[in-house]
Amino acid sequence: HGRVFYFSRELTTGRKGLREFQIPNRYKDPNESYIHLMNLFNEYHIVPPQIQIISGQAGIGKTHHINRQLKTDRTSCFSINDKLNLSLLVSSFLLFDSNMTNNNPSIFFNISIHSPFESLNRTLFSLFICGCLNDRNSGLVFSLPHTQSWKF
Repeated sequence: HGRVFYFSRELTTGRKGLREFQIPNRYKDPNESYIHLMNLFNEYHIVPPQIQIISGQAGIGKTHHINRQLKTDRTSCFSINDKLNLSLLVSSFLLFDSNMTNNNPSIFFNISIHSPFESLNRTLFSLFICGCLNDRNSGLVFSLPHTQSWKF
């Protein structure tokens, strides 16, 4: 069996079987963590995803801008409203990846203010940092390729 590290904002030392994992102070700084993460990507020859965030108040034309300026034939769009369907998301990513014949695929997430942000944060962390999505219900797994950069 391998070690499994558990990260939580709660105090976990009282839980049976969990070892305390101290995070060094330098990694508590988000800028230092980002630099360390980028160094790890470079060290292991992993191309990190390109992430562009477009935000603002409702009705100011964010989706219109994306559809007019950024969307190409290599773009897939996903709307996340009041529920995150991980099975559908993973299967859609797998289908999109299998149909991708050229480079520079891009994904557009249209995220509602009513989205389940706790599960969305876990999902996006898994996708952007770990490079994969795993749906336990269906058994489907999607992994970002290490050879090309996806744009989000």
